[in-house]
Amino acid sequence: MFSLTYLIFIADTTFWIGALASFLGSLVLILLLFVFAKPKFKISEEIAFVDTDNYSPELKNSYLIKVTNRSLFVAYDIVANLESLTPYNVNCGTNDRAVDIKFIDPSTNILDRYKPFKNDGKNAFIFRTTHDLKSILKVHNNKLEFTLMAKNGFSGLSKMFKREFSILADVKNGHFGFGKDFEIK
Repeated sequence: MFSLTYLIFIADTTFWIGALASFLGSLVLILLLFVFAKPKFKISEEIAFVDTDNYSPELKNSYLIKVTNRSLFVAYDIVANLESLTPYNVNCGTNDRAVDIKFIDPSTNILDRYKPFKNDGKNAFIFRTTHDLKSILKVHNNKLEFTLMAKNGFSGLSKMFKREFSILADVKNGHFGFGKDFEIK
């Protein structure tokens, strides 16, 4: 019949198969978390300049950068930063001197999740500054760097998003459309 060593081998093999399956399942779960449970944001490719008081008197002469949460989960602790980068020469290269540009409201607590078939605007936010961004971009090689930090509501993982604006054509007169619409009208 079966010997004792053969039964131990079968029990040992079953243990290792179970351990390997548990390890692979955990690995797949972690990979899925890091792929699907990170914040996903879209940042406007252009800056809107409001040169009229048609929208609101306090918006006149404001520069707007729009972001939308593209994740399937809410995002929270959203903080934005805008810097003017001016290049300067050093011994063997070029560095950028960064100067912070203040937003009227540089953060928001929460943005709703992305809803592909609904455009209610709850997953969008517009950051606003009155600093003259056109004068910065008029200077050769100057650029603006917009940075956004956000956390995913499901996993708590955070991610940083960046967008550079380097030419004057990146600033368009008008205001962003509602919700998911990034067109400047």
